[in-house]
Amino acid sequence: MNFDYAMIFSQYQERVKRMALHEPLIQLERKQLKDLSGERINMYDMGLVTLLFFFECKLTRIQETGIEELARFVMHVTQNQYTMDDKLALRIANDVIQAFRPSSGKRLAKVFHNYETGVTETIYYSILKASKSDLQTNRQYYELDEDGLELVFSTKEYFSEYQISISQMLLRKQLEKGEYNGALRQIEEMQMNVNTLQDHIGRLKREVIRNITSEEVSKRYKRLIEDIHHRLERENEEFNLLAQFVKDTLVTLAGTLKEDKDFDIYNSALRVEKALNKVHRLHHRLFNESIELKRSVLIAAREALYHVGLQTFNFNKEIVGSMLSRPFPVEVTKQLMAPFLRLEKAEVWSPTAVFFTQRIVNREGQTNPAYFFEITQNETIENSQRAKIFQIITEHLITSLGHETTIDLSDYIALIRETDQHAWLETRTFYDYWMVLHQLSPIRFESITGESHKDLIQVVVDVCKTRFSALQVKEKSEIITPNARFAIKDMTIQLEVKYEL
Repeated sequence: MNFDYAMIFSQYQERVKRMALHEPLIQLERKQLKDLSGERINMYDMGLVTLLFFFECKLTRIQETGIEELARFVMHVTQNQYTMDDKLALRIANDVIQAFRPSSGKRLAKVFHNYETGVTETIYYSILKASKSDLQTNRQYYELDEDGLELVFSTKEYFSEYQISISQMLLRKQLEKGEYNGALRQIEEMQMNVNTLQDHIGRLKREVIRNITSEEVSKRYKRLIEDIHHRLERENEEFNLLAQFVKDTLVTLAGTLKEDKDFDIYNSALRVEKALNKVHRLHHRLFNESIELKRSVLIAAREALYHVGLQTFNFNKEIVGSMLSRPFPVEVTKQLMAPFLRLEKAEVWSPTAVFFTQRIVNREGQTNPAYFFEITQNETIENSQRAKIFQIITEHLITSLGHETTIDLSDYIALIRETDQHAWLETRTFYDYWMVLHQLSPIRFESITGESHKDLIQVVVDVCKTRFSALQVKEKSEIITPNARFAIKDMTIQLEVKYEL
């Protein structure tokens, strides 16, 4: 018989731990305890009943569960089987709690010989943990720990790494059969599984940073994180399919609402959709955390491994001692020293830098680029339309001035608001008009030749030159905001009269 013996004991520690979870139940079975009628009480059953009791409390989010609550539950479920009073029920509850969580506060342990590694090891596990306490009544409350949940799931032939996937399959079957109450129960179990997995990932984050001391350990954690990520990815896809299935079911049910029974079924389906969306959001957040874990925590682990190497590396011993104690050739010495030498650096200035884009900065070092309104050659068709609008604005401005020759832009805008031309304030061309005038100010109407804005200014000249000789626009400090879209600095427009009317 020729095969690899090492493969037989793969994950031997995990197998021992799963078997060790049942040892508290076996210890309870050995207890010789009788009820008031002399009948022997099966403490193994009491242990399993206790696990299911705390599992139900975790599902329903009941946090205040201690020995007294467990005793009342035991009396209720065994009233047709055993004869007991409050004192005996409290003793049973206390014995079970002690078996799952010793009063010493130490975790349960299992010493075994690991045939995979060849050494004797100890594994620790915890079935119950303390949740909170009431100091006034001196009472301690408990809840299922992660190992306790694993023990409960093992009674239903659940595998811990596939708890959510199995729950999703069961939920799909229940939804197809229309068992919405059972579906709500299944969703509650899924939410608890998601919370447990979230705690596991949180512990894994801390464990990765704390325990990575070699490349082999880093690779093992990397494979573990990738497995978790792929499983969450598959589960997230299944959640999307379930959400779509529930949505389609609601659409179908909405078309058959006739009797009260139909409305009850529809409301149950709505509750299922609400609960499923809540669990989906929690799981999707967990999926994003796994991505972050895969990206950032492993990087931090590599950095920790690097710093560990730096701390354990002795330069004098590894490099200097080797060079001085052995007659290395020159070439070998260069190769030995090369990783510890910096690359040559030289700061030079290129003459072509004078042609680079220059930055204009103020005293605070902030860039203040100056932008000017320009009209390019490819806007010829648009310029012809703008020229017509400039002509209309100029004519309206002169009419509004009457016998006056000076007006502020803010006052002119106020006049426009009162006329039919208030729509001008919503157009970009209106503000382009004032920007062009301000850039070319002062404008002498008799000397407009060869300017870049001649096509636009010419219409202004043609309107004004019969009565006025020049136009000057002076910028003021105030900023005008005619509407939420545009803002422009206030200006003073002044025309020089050629002759009086």
